[in-house]
Amino acid sequence: MKNSKQSESAKKDKKTTFTMDEYDQAFRDLEFVQASLDVTTTCEEPLDAMPILYEATKKTMNLILLFKRMHPAADVPA
Repeated sequence: MKNSKQSESAKKDKKTTFTMDEYDQAFRDLEFVQASLDVTTTCEEPLDAMPILYEATKKTMNLILLFKRMHPAADVPA
């Protein structure tokens, strides 16, 4: 019974950990999205989209901050 709980815990850990390469790629992707949204919000024409783009930018920045606080699998103590 104890082994099954440990293996369930290990499965959960596998789902929440990632390699340093995956972390770096996700971080770069999020920064790209943020930069793209920043450029889009400075356009003169799409005034109707501004509130949506503003929220998307805020959420992207929050995700970047979240990833900065996470530790990749290589950095997690055993």
